[in-house]
Amino acid sequence: LIVSNPRSGSTWLHSTLNLLPGTCTNYEIAWRPSYTLHPFHREIGLGVTVKSILKNETDESLIGSKLVLDPHHLTDITGGFDLAKHIDSDIRIIHLHRSYFDNLLSATARGSFNISSQSISSENSNTNTDNKQHLKGSVVKTPVGELIRRLIILFINDLTIHHVTKRANQYLDVNYREIHERRFDISEFINAPASRYDIDQAFNSQVTQKLPSLDHSLLPHSEELQKISTILDRS
Repeated sequence: LIVSNPRSGSTWLHSTLNLLPGTCTNYEIAWRPSYTLHPFHREIGLGVTVKSILKNETDESLIGSKLVLDPHHLTDITGGFDLAKHIDSDIRIIHLHRSYFDNLLSATARGSFNISSQSISSENSNTNTDNKQHLKGSVVKTPVGELIRRLIILFINDLTIHHVTKRANQYLDVNYREIHERRFDISEFINAPASRYDIDQAFNSQVTQKLPSLDHSLLPHSEELQKISTILDRS
């Protein structure tokens, strides 16, 4: 199970692992959703655990999913314990994390945009124009107080994930910048039935492309936000 904040590479890794032989990761776990669920969501809670969902989904030898925590709502102090109750201890956890500033910048200037290899090769001029705009990002007009609040939410989300990893029998901590570099570590950790060639093929396929860095000036008060982020990153 990949667990992370939004804009931390979960879609990229989730989609890539789905390309490995005998591996299925084609939907998403939801916990305390404040949003409308889509057909690809599977909700945990009220006696429903991650394992009970995974074992009913596919005949593949290795089954996985991802859980992205809500970036807009503060999790209460008991949240980590509640989430941990619904993630069985024998589920292997991959905790993806990223600089809180980069995470905030990507989420606010780019939103939930991801770009696939199909959209890259599209000949539709409108699609290409939209992609270029999303790649560049947009100037963020959110008040600085709200941006600071979102940084704190990202930090608390990681504390919540920490409770989950403490209960897990096995977990792997992966930085967003090191996903490709650690592709063999990740594949070995999940016990993927794949050769090194298979792993290279999957991680080089760019089924979902890692997006380029954004200009920090898109965020108002970016220097102050970076200082706050640095403090939280080190905590």
